[in-house]
Amino acid sequence: MNPFDNSALTGFCGCGVNGFQPAISYSLNSGTKALTVTDASVFPAGDSFKAVNVWAIDKNGNEVKGQITAAAGNVVLSLVAPFDVNGGFTITATVVSTKRAVADLSVRGVGLALAASTGNLGNAAI
Repeated sequence: MNPFDNSALTGFCGCGVNGFQPAISYSLNSGTKALTVTDASVFPAGDSFKAVNVWAIDKNGNEVKGQITAAAGNVVLSLVAPFDVNGGFTITATVVSTKRAVADLSVRGVGLALAASTGNLGNAAI
């Protein structure tokens, strides 16, 4: 018995993603509270960048989101009040390719009160 109807998933494939290397870098400007998230992903031959969806979520549940729409592009998220950068926050990014390879990347504990105001996510081939 199959409790899920997956007939709508025609054309979906999680296969053939050798060489897909999702990667994101981030930088937080302490003065303006602007978080810049930049795509640094590598795609195998025959596949390419489609989008990166980005979320920043603070310890109180406040959320700011954005999207990178071009390969090697970036998005700038404004983390002004009520967003709490001092208490540390999480950055989550979902990298999507044109052939539907998907990778979720995240880092926790980013913030002005911490030393982790710049960094990289990913860089591992899957």
